[in-house]
Amino acid sequence: MRQLYLLICVVAGLTAQCAAQNSCVWTETGSTTAKAYTNPKLGFSYIFPALLTLQDASRLPKDPKGKGAILFALWKTPRDIEIPSVVLFVEDPKQYRDATAVGYAHRIENTAAKRAAKTSEIQPFDLAGMSFYRVDYSEAVGDPVLSTAITGQIEGCEVSFQLRARTQQEIDKLVESLRAIRLDRRHPK
Repeated sequence: MRQLYLLICVVAGLTAQCAAQNSCVWTETGSTTAKAYTNPKLGFSYIFPALLTLQDASRLPKDPKGKGAILFALWKTPRDIEIPSVVLFVEDPKQYRDATAVGYAHRIENTAAKRAAKTSEIQPFDLAGMSFYRVDYSEAVGDPVLSTAITGQIEGCEVSFQLRARTQQEIDKLVESLRAIRLDRRHPK
């Protein structure tokens, strides 16, 4: 499962310092039921689509310093790609020269472009009334996998959803599931 963490770091345009120098300390990852995720630190709940199955949290890669985290990974059932369909992770944006959410979205965009991927322009995305950004991209080689990153900041931490699917219709359904996120407390915009 360490490979999953490394894959997420590479896809998001992170360096080997992905888990290092992170002031967003994550000692707990939230709680999940068969079809919902709640995180009091982030202050939201997410009911995920029925076709997704939660990966056992004990099998997710861990940052030994507890400063960044993959909070959950959801797999399509039955699996048709070799990576999770939805991954939520957090890290400290202050480790980058441009610590803004849009700067982070540009890092995702630039990394996708380096991997010979087709990317769209960064678009604003309203996540439960919070200002996030969306980047769509697809791999240019092998079996096509469409990807969408939804990223923004909560409580000084970069919060990123990575969505992956074979078809645009599946991506659209995953994006719509994020639009249904409910806040458990008020967040500044």
